[in-house]
Order: sequence, then C-alpha cells, then structure tokens
Amino acid sequence: MVFNYNCHYVFHYPIEKVMRTVLSLNIQQEEMLGLAIQKIEEMKDLDCIQTEAARKNFVPDLLRETEDLKVPEIKYETEFWVDKANRSFWIRSRNLTWSDTAHIWQTSTFTAVDDWTNLDQEVAIGFDSLGRSGQRIENALCSSFCNIFLAYINEIQQKMHEDETTNRLEGLKLE
Repeated sequence: MVFNYNCHYVFHYPIEKVMRTVLSLNIQQEEMLGLAIQKIEEMKDLDCIQTEAARKNFVPDLLRETEDLKVPEIKYETEFWVDKANRSFWIRSRNLTWSDTAHIWQTSTFTAVDDWTNLDQEVAIGFDSLGRSGQRIENALCSSFCNIFLAYINEIQQKMHEDETTNRLEGLKLE
C-alpha cells in the first residue's frame, strides 16, 4: 500500500515574493545543517538548485521494528526548479536513506495566478517491503501529514510577514 496525499493552498502574495521566501527558508535551514548546496542546471529561463538534507525521523518509535527504521535522521535529496518564463517553481524531494525499505517523495508546485500564488503539494509514502509493519507506519502518518503541511504554510506566511515588517521599519526615518 502507498499513502498519498495532495494539498492545495493559495498565498495572497505574488509568486516572486513567495519564491524568494521559500528558497531562503529552505537554503537557510540547509546551511545551518552544514550541508552541500549546488546549482546543477542553469538555462535561459530555467534554473535548478540541488541540496541534500537530513531531517528528523518521522516514524513513531513504537513502529521502528527493523534496524533500517531506527535511524535518528532521514537523508533527502531536494531540487528547487525555477521557471522564470512561466512564473512558476517547484520543489522535488526524495528519500535517500531508505531506498530499499521505503518509497518517499514529495513535489510542491507553485504557480502564479495574477498577484496570488497557488501551491499544490503531492506526497507519496510506501513501506511495502515491510508488510503489516509498513501498513501500520502508513496509517500513523496519515494524521500527521496534514499538520506538517499546515506548519509549512504557517512558516512561509510568518517569514513573509516578518520581511514586510522589516521593510516598513527600514523605510521609516526618525528625525
């Protein structure tokens, strides 16, 4: 069995602002972890930045029945693609740690609609090779991914609000 979820959100900001915020948040997190960031593609209107990052293992301790699952962190490869001509960008992540045990990937697509930005996120997680244990893990994750998506949205919104406040304060002149 593979657990899939799709989420949709509309930011009431232009795509350029959302893109700068999302990229800065992600790259800032990766730099804090001391991970490699490299630009792998650069074409006329299409750029790609590739990173590798480690994230906390999201599998509940109670369900970590095999040695593979007992790792404290999961390593991911992430690509940030920016399509300047079509005013869109997308982020693709895939699991590197459990390539034999689990299939985990995520795609977040950001598209411009006038001065707003649509976010469509698709995630697939499959622990097929673990049988019933894998099904229990997938069931446990169903409820948590909605909260993870909402936290991601909140983090982006909060950063954009902070940036707006900083810009307004910098524009004030004290006499």
